[in-house]
Amino acid sequence: MIKIKSLLIAAIISFNGFSQNDFTFEFFNSIDDKENILFSPTSIKTAFAMAYEGTDGTTQQEFEKVFGFKQNNDQFLEELKQLKEVAQISNSLWIQKDFEVLASFVKQLKSNFDSKPYRTDFKNNPFNSAKKINDWIESSTNGMIKEMLKADNVTNLKLAIVNAIYFKQNWKNKFDKEATKKAEFSNANGTTTQVD
Repeated sequence: MIKIKSLLIAAIISFNGFSQNDFTFEFFNSIDDKENILFSPTSIKTAFAMAYEGTDGTTQQEFEKVFGFKQNNDQFLEELKQLKEVAQISNSLWIQKDFEVLASFVKQLKSNFDSKPYRTDFKNNPFNSAKKINDWIESSTNGMIKEMLKADNVTNLKLAIVNAIYFKQNWKNKFDKEATKKAEFSNANGTTTQVD
C-alpha cells in the first residue's frame, strides 16, 4: 500500500532546486510513519516565513537554522511567485483587537506575502473570530475547506497567521475513461475485490 506521504514526496521532488526541499524532507522524516498525513511544505514554510519577518536575536537565528531563512529571503519569495503561476496562494494576519503589532511588520507582510491584516476579538468573541477565519479559508480554497477552526482553538490567541493554497490544474495526459475495466484488487486483510 502506498502511503499518502510517499506520494507527496514524489510530488515535491518535481520542484527540484527549491530551497524548501531540505525542510520538507526533514519535516517528513519527523512524522510518525504509522499515519497517512497530507501536508503542504509550502504552506508551513510560508507561515513561518511570515512569522520570521517579526523576529530578531536568538529567535531569528533559530528560524534561520531550522528553515534556512536569510535576512534577505528573495529566493524563497521568488519560489512563491513561481508557485503562484500554478496555484492560488493566500495569506492573512489576524490580530487581537487590543494587541499592538509594529506597523513595519504588517507592512512587510503585505509587501512580501500580499497578506491583509484583520482585527478580531479572539478573547471576548472566539466564535465570531473562528467563523471569520473559516470564511476566509473557505473563500481562499474555493469552498474546499469549510471549517478549519473552532472557537476553542482561537480563544487564547493574540495573533494568527493563516495560509491557504488552492491547487487545481488539468492533467498533462488526461485519463481515458474508456480504458477502465473490472479487475481483481487485493485488500490489506488478504481478501480480493472486483473494482474498476
